[in-house]
Amino acid sequence: MKTAVSHRILLPITVAVILVDLVLLRMEVITWSVAVALFFGMELPLGLFVLFLVFRQVRQGRVDGHGWRRIGDEVGGSNPMIRLVVSELVTLHSAWLLIRRRRHGVGADVRGFGYVKGSMTVPMLLVVAVLIEAALMHFLIPWAWLSAVLLLLSVYTLVLIFGLIARQIVHPHLLDSRTLTLRSGDHVVACVDVSLIGEVTSLKRAQHTWVAEEDGHLHLASSEGSNLDIRLTQPVEAVLPAYFARNCRRVVADRLSLYLEDPTALRQALAEPATAE
Repeated sequence: MKTAVSHRILLPITVAVILVDLVLLRMEVITWSVAVALFFGMELPLGLFVLFLVFRQVRQGRVDGHGWRRIGDEVGGSNPMIRLVVSELVTLHSAWLLIRRRRHGVGADVRGFGYVKGSMTVPMLLVVAVLIEAALMHFLIPWAWLSAVLLLLSVYTLVLIFGLIARQIVHPHLLDSRTLTLRSGDHVVACVDVSLIGEVTSLKRAQHTWVAEEDGHLHLASSEGSNLDIRLTQPVEAVLPAYFARNCRRVVADRLSLYLEDPTALRQALAEPATAE
């Protein structure tokens, strides 16, 4: 608790001091020598202390046997700024995995089932908007330095959009001999024992376009809705994704509606064990 409070207080102070220092330097209120003195006298010690608190919290999480995702959620839950950094690191790592053509969790005995094609409209619109904005800023802003800074920000924004798409691609739903793992990006929504899977049917639904739950019916939909229904013989627990782990909602569901790029492939894969028996 003390670490969480320290994160909330010290990190915003550190960022605020750095920003004020940069603004004063840009306005020529202070000189470079004063800015350097402030950096080594205030900003650097504060930053190192915040890093020490984060390191201590991560180390304690590893001692307690927590995975890196849970540790990231715990550290990020202490401060929105840290959560933003953790989220961007996951996004960049997903982009790296996609470049290397790797999918997290998929292996010799684990099959992956993608769900991205139905959710590409918004990212593509964002890409077009960023490109148009970058072009307009280049012609409208007379200061070369500011134009260069905005261009770099636009390029980084495109990298993040690519990373957000990659988070969906490299984290498909997983199926092994025992468990169907349903995911939304790097967030695990539910782990369903295959022995609990009853009727599986191809059925298009359009009432939901995101992850939602109503009356025990879990929807893992895209902008195109869902195209596969699964009925369970017993309800399972699911965790709806949220930006902060503490805001994730736990629900119980016995019906699943999924969007899949190839719903037939998952339906056939789920039928294989029953056929083998």
